[in-house]
Amino acid sequence: MTDIESEEEALYVESPDSFVAARDALAKQLRVDGDRAGAARVRALRRPTRAAWAINLAVRQHPDAAQELTDAAGCLGDAQRELLTGGDPSHLREAQARVDAACDTLTAAVPVTDPPTLEKIRQTLRAATVDADALADVTSGRLLRERVASGFGDLGGFVPAPREATPHVSAPGKVATSARAVAAATRTGREAAEQTAVEAAERAARDAEERAAQEAEERAAAARRARISQAREQEEAAAAAAADAQRALHDAEAAMAERLAASDAAEARLADAVQAREQAERN
Repeated sequence: MTDIESEEEALYVESPDSFVAARDALAKQLRVDGDRAGAARVRALRRPTRAAWAINLAVRQHPDAAQELTDAAGCLGDAQRELLTGGDPSHLREAQARVDAACDTLTAAVPVTDPPTLEKIRQTLRAATVDADALADVTSGRLLRERVASGFGDLGGFVPAPREATPHVSAPGKVATSARAVAAATRTGREAAEQTAVEAAERAARDAEERAAQEAEERAAAARRARISQAREQEEAAAAAAADAQRALHDAEAAMAERLAASDAAEARLADAVQAREQAERN
């Protein structure tokens, strides 16, 4: 990983309050160094929410816990698929217990304590165990916002292909379990599709709100910088004008001194001439 990449990664462990300032400082340094493409890439990075920042920090500081979350999610998916084909329900319970433990471990590692944020963190971690995209975002350490689980992972929308008729009669317990699983899977598929549409709209609204807030913040920062720059220019212009006035005053005082000396000399010559004339008249 290059130094620039390391600095970019470090942004995601900055608190949300200092993310924008740290990002802009890095982009400015890249511009100064002549890396305009890198500066533009950094400038486009978005600030994580507080819940996302806390998860990023926990994942980076506890990579073993993040790996266990990935492994537990894989076990849960395997157990779900096994159940739909008549497998042992106890495997699903065991996998769910492992998922719960992995989520609890990472939740305990986050640097926040307020209940609303902790609830968002728990929902996001559970979403990661049933959604491959959410899991990739969480374990990347660059999560931008919290997630909500849609459906039930591999169960959502999955309906096993019908088997050929056979004279063999399965055990009543397995037949009932499979039938219930298929019915639940079908129902869950519809619910998951509806939930996905709702969540997509909510995510789009959150994205728009976040972009608007960041753009407003950036406009305000730009306006402050412009005001400061204008004030500095005015200060420099006033200082230059004051210096010019001081020089003009000095020059005027010097000229006045020369004129006064010339006047004194002329008056002295006049006095000498008057005295010489009067002396001549007496003689």
